[in-house]
Amino acid sequence: MGTNLHTSTQETADGLSPDLRASWERSQKYGLRRQDHVLFSNAVTRALEKRVVDENHRLLEHASSELVRLYTGLGSARWVSLCVNAQGQVVCSVGDRAAAPKQIRTLMHPGRLLNEAELGTTAPGCALEVDRPVVVTRGEHFLLELKNFFCACAPIHGPSGELAGVLDISGVDVESLPLASDMVGLASRAIENSMLQVLSSCMLYRFHCDERLLGTPFEALLAVDGDGVVQGANRAARQMLALPKASALHSRTAAVADLFDCRVGQLVDQVRAKSGEYLKVRTTSGALIYLKVDAESATRPRRAAPPRAPQTSTLANGKLFVLKDTSLLHGFERAISMFRHGLPTLLEGETGTGKEVFARALQEAARPHGPFIALNCAAIPEGLIEAELFGYADGAFTGGKRGGAPGKIEKAHGGVLFLDEIGDMGLALQSRLLRVVQERVVTRVGDSREIPVDILVLSATHSRLEQRVAKGEFREDLFYRLNGCTLRLPPLRERQDVRDIAGELMLHYSAMHDDGNNPRLDDLITPAAFERLVAYSWPGNIRQLEQTVRGLLALRMPPARIDVDDLPPEIRATGETGGNVAVPVAVGASLLEAAEDQLIHQVLREQGGNISAAARILGISRTTLYVKLKRVPAPQ
Repeated sequence: MGTNLHTSTQETADGLSPDLRASWERSQKYGLRRQDHVLFSNAVTRALEKRVVDENHRLLEHASSELVRLYTGLGSARWVSLCVNAQGQVVCSVGDRAAAPKQIRTLMHPGRLLNEAELGTTAPGCALEVDRPVVVTRGEHFLLELKNFFCACAPIHGPSGELAGVLDISGVDVESLPLASDMVGLASRAIENSMLQVLSSCMLYRFHCDERLLGTPFEALLAVDGDGVVQGANRAARQMLALPKASALHSRTAAVADLFDCRVGQLVDQVRAKSGEYLKVRTTSGALIYLKVDAESATRPRRAAPPRAPQTSTLANGKLFVLKDTSLLHGFERAISMFRHGLPTLLEGETGTGKEVFARALQEAARPHGPFIALNCAAIPEGLIEAELFGYADGAFTGGKRGGAPGKIEKAHGGVLFLDEIGDMGLALQSRLLRVVQERVVTRVGDSREIPVDILVLSATHSRLEQRVAKGEFREDLFYRLNGCTLRLPPLRERQDVRDIAGELMLHYSAMHDDGNNPRLDDLITPAAFERLVAYSWPGNIRQLEQTVRGLLALRMPPARIDVDDLPPEIRATGETGGNVAVPVAVGASLLEAAEDQLIHQVLREQGGNISAAARILGISRTTLYVKLKRVPAPQ
């Protein structure tokens, strides 16, 4: 085998396993040279990312929780866990996009190719070729560019035995993990078993020759339909029963009656008579196994899937949640999976994009029965926020409650702590918060006693925390702790579901003005006026749209419909001029600041210059509004 390697690589290849030597040969046949630099050469378009995620959503659904478990166990931003489809494209990744080395970040894009033709010898590329677990460390990679990588990979097989993809962990400048192959192997088995258990209208046969492995990812599983035909099997079942793969599986040669030394009906009757117990049964080859049949699965079309992100619902706090933007929906479902497994989640988005609404939806998906405790870090004075967040002991403050008082963190025990505008928290408090996030204990002001807390942490910011870290305004270590998963909420003008959001808000708030009637959208607003609403750029995002809709409905006199002349001037002008009415903005203002200025001045006009009323509608304090107004004078 080694004779096909070029002389320049022959000595380097000495000592490689047969699989890796063969992979080096294939890498050369693809035209790669060891000194080539390809890791950063091929960018992935957003269109490709979306297509790959859409086409592989079932694999992603089953793999996402295992990816989170793998990454959580690695404990360093220098690692990433990846799910790659059978074509070598990254389907999903879990890692720290902000803190990971750039070599890791380039692997994290859905659609990124990791096959041998693209990157030469790597664990994912080689595993896809040989259909076996593979570990590749440092100089075993064909490309010198990858010499600091360590990667371990295991194949994922579908219910029919076909290669569905591979599961990989990769790290840069990390120590080799002796148990890496076992980690990914166990996770890949769990994914395979999960894929098998959702097959429609099948009984699930669970068995093994070793009692100790029953109920573990190593147990053998068969999915059998009502006719007694095997519709799916995991790798343990294939090995024990010598089952064929893929195309031959669904033939009558895979009838379950040919696999066990007893009648199928008799077997099911025994299972029902001894519910929950494992039976001793012999296979047709004479092997003794312990077997249990989940008979109820025959009447259950599919296993209950993990809760998905709601597309339209009313949350516990009465807020309407609309999410029909495909890209954002996929990102939110991924965030739900990671948040459930305890990873802190960071929501980033412009003012008014609905960060608290998304936070509420995450809480209802992850801990629906626990408390949701929110703290706006920008709205509470610096001198009070410490006691508000951490609580205080008896006697810590003059005028404080006797016996002290718990803070927001303690109140969130068993639920979710939501820290809004986290970027505005002072550096001193950031140090204390870091310890809470790391160790899940809180110490009240004026006390030394540590109080354990069980909380999931959600943070939100309208600014980019990476920039604040670079300026020394935000602790780098806290930033890495808070963004185990980052969900960026696009501005309303960039969302695909503006029409859905506007329509649902109209219907939602019309109930407050129509005496409980349920009108259709066409009964509330004319098509021309609705098109102006949809076409407007909404610099204040969903918050501005919501306030506008509520105002329009409050002024509507049923059965009359809202028409173009009823719209605010800047929205009405959208259709007349092709743009929005301009308002003064600060010279050199960022796009976000300009959008904020536009919204602030619109609300001030509507409220006749009343600062208190405008601040209340904008959801910010009067002090914050005054600070923002200093950027540019209010319009006359």
